[in-house]
Amino acid sequence: MPNLSSICSSGCVIFPWFEYCIEPLERLDYGYLGELGIPGRHDFRKPNTDSWIERTHQIHMVERGNAEWQRMLIFRDYLRDHLLVAQQYSRLKCSLADEFGSHPDAHRLYPEGKTTFVQFVLQQAACEGYGPV
Repeated sequence: MPNLSSICSSGCVIFPWFEYCIEPLERLDYGYLGELGIPGRHDFRKPNTDSWIERTHQIHMVERGNAEWQRMLIFRDYLRDHLLVAQQYSRLKCSLADEFGSHPDAHRLYPEGKTTFVQFVLQQAACEGYGPV
């Protein structure tokens, strides 16, 4: 999906032993953030600073086949198949970044701002037959 601001490009990492990735990713200036409230999903950000605005990359690492892996791939596939929905998601992300980019709780407010949209997309995907990969 070219020209869409970092929409779930989902090179979803398939690696059950995430702890082996922490040190090599830290050497590449990624910071390990833990599960951030989503069991089984391990998050990394680059650069490894507390600044939300400076972040250029994020990795969501999940084990192949778990529920979060399924959910992320369904969401990704739906956006790939529905360009207008993908564009709406891109606009939402940009709007949330503008609104919360410098807020001290941006790490919490930004993802919360996407929740309703993501849940709606997943419900639509289920109605249209998207299912376990």
